[in-house]
Amino acid sequence: MTTTEATVRAPRILWAQRKDVVFMTIEVVECKDETLEIKEKQVSFKATEGNTNNIYAFDIELFADVDPTQTKQQKTDRHISLVLQKAKTDEPFWPRLQKNKPNPHFIHTDFSKWKEEDEVDEVSGAGADDPMAGFDMSQFAQQFGGAGAGGFGEEEEEEADFYDKKAPTLADLGSSSEDEEEEPSKEDH
Repeated sequence: MTTTEATVRAPRILWAQRKDVVFMTIEVVECKDETLEIKEKQVSFKATEGNTNNIYAFDIELFADVDPTQTKQQKTDRHISLVLQKAKTDEPFWPRLQKNKPNPHFIHTDFSKWKEEDEVDEVSGAGADDPMAGFDMSQFAQQFGGAGAGGFGEEEEEEADFYDKKAPTLADLGSSSEDEEEEPSKEDH
């Protein structure tokens, strides 16, 4: 291989899904000269990494169809994030990103975005990606022995009273036993 020929590498890809979308993150630092093509059954990518001039590329046949016209994309200095709209939202979750088994070594699950099919609520709108959406603090408190909607049990009240008491100050400690020992007693004279 000559120095003008470059080795093409596969970038690290993270993926996760919901009932209606697939999230893909393509990790290439300071990506330049990129070409990204999204078709119903395929995603193709090629780019040069800014620091090293390494060439990164992949061509993935997707597990199921997506709607390329509804794709959302965001590019940062470290990666390109894609949100691919699934063509059919009434089908079960995909078992993998790629049609062929198994996924190649450069495709990994994005656990920061991953949800199991049975965990997905029908939350929509602005709170759809909020990890605290649907969280009920009163149920949480009941599960761990609380009295429900923010109340305390008797033990918790006693413990709270203990910690609410004012700590003694130095002035309060001014008449300590050491001071009493230093004063001469009348009997010693």
